[in-house]
Amino acid sequence: AAGARAAVITFEPHPARIVAPAHEPRLLTPGPEKFRLLMEAGIERVLLLRFDRAFSGLSAREFLNHCLLVHFPRPRLFVGHDQRFGRGREAGVAEIEALGRELGFEVATIAPLALDGEVVSSTRVRQLVERGDFVEAERALGRPFAIAGAVVHGDARGSTIGFPTANLDLLPEQILPPFGVYAGRAVLGDRALPAVTNIGVRPTFGGNRLRVEVHLLDFSDDIVGLRVAFEPAAMLREERKFSKINELTDAIRADVQAARRLLGAPPPSSSPGPPGSK
Repeated sequence: AAGARAAVITFEPHPARIVAPAHEPRLLTPGPEKFRLLMEAGIERVLLLRFDRAFSGLSAREFLNHCLLVHFPRPRLFVGHDQRFGRGREAGVAEIEALGRELGFEVATIAPLALDGEVVSSTRVRQLVERGDFVEAERALGRPFAIAGAVVHGDARGSTIGFPTANLDLLPEQILPPFGVYAGRAVLGDRALPAVTNIGVRPTFGGNRLRVEVHLLDFSDDIVGLRVAFEPAAMLREERKFSKINELTDAIRADVQAARRLLGAPPPSSSPGPPGSK
């Protein structure tokens, strides 16, 4: 409204990793997805600050003088109603407003957002994701919750049993729902494709490493190296260990059929060609 440029200041890694590592939260939105969403929201500039031990020792005044005002000499600063920054979280909204008056910039406070009388917070959204309540998580986020990562080569287990998968390379700190099989959408560029995804360690194959494997329905293009965001809609079943491979194959086939019904995806008109995603 003022004809100014819209900018966001953010930090990496999450400050809790430095100041309270035992309480570091899982990330709802990894860096690349955060930047994409900010750009889509009309943000013109993102200032990414490296949060380390030295940075955590800056006072609120030092932060404003040496970080904020260097990049934005005459800002209008918007802060959340519960915002605190500076060494030991010394400055809350009242202190930030006082510093703004002293240093010559305006401070505006963003009121809390509430849904059904409950304040929306990242903690609240994490709780919803961790219990698999994607409908409420989407209401709180204003967008579907997504698990995003680049597609990397796997060991082709899925291809050998007729269900090729795209293996997502995730940041270890990204939040995930409980282990299990999910129906949802896989967003690839400007395409949203129905998909079934397994989140877990693949116990049938003796696995012990976390994997997120996305099977895109009726799709066989080579997408290794591309970024995929999977938006889970519902859990189909918990991850379990099968004693025989044919039992696993039957279960996955049933998962795909259930996903088609849930997502309204029609049955395939023909069998897909050789997969190139794993």
